[in-house]
Amino acid sequence: MRVRSVLAVLLGLAALGCEDTPPPAAGPGSSGGASSGSIDPSTGPGAPLEGTAALIDLAAFEKTPHTEDPFDRPPDVECDFGFGLEDGFFEVETDLCHHGAFMQPLLAPVRVGDTLDFLLLHENLVSADPDAQTHLAIAFGDDVVFETTIDIPAEANFLDPSWTSSVDAPAGTPVYLHLHNHGINSYRVADLSVTYAEP
Repeated sequence: MRVRSVLAVLLGLAALGCEDTPPPAAGPGSSGGASSGSIDPSTGPGAPLEGTAALIDLAAFEKTPHTEDPFDRPPDVECDFGFGLEDGFFEVETDLCHHGAFMQPLLAPVRVGDTLDFLLLHENLVSADPDAQTHLAIAFGDDVVFETTIDIPAEANFLDPSWTSSVDAPAGTPVYLHLHNHGINSYRVADLSVTYAEP
């Protein structure tokens, strides 16, 4: 299942910038989240948590208000444009939004021990600063669950991290996506999902 998702993203990466590029194959709901064979764990309070479920709707991200941003934000941030759904991805263009934080409620619960998967594509990364880096982070509420940097310059590529959750987060918990860099670059979020650990 994971291999198919990555292959789909690689195809999308190869054609970034093309107007007629189809998005990666998506599962139920076509949000770009869970892949084929996923289940909806929210069918009832006693429903078992098993299989794989999408945690985000790529069309539902909203800019985080400054007072709610869990990440350090400079006071002069400009991010009124340059983000939103594009070709089936959630895209951030850092020439228009160089320091963004975006949020939505988790679509499904996450427990300690569950496996989290995230996919992000980026085009060639450039910057006038020779020591520039991209900073990317994900938080569930106040808990930062993933964080990484990408050295700039970099060729077009994708990130495909998979890790074990160290926190519990019920459905509806705010999930925050943070991304900033110095340079005119483009990033596309393709997926954030959970695979439930066996009881």
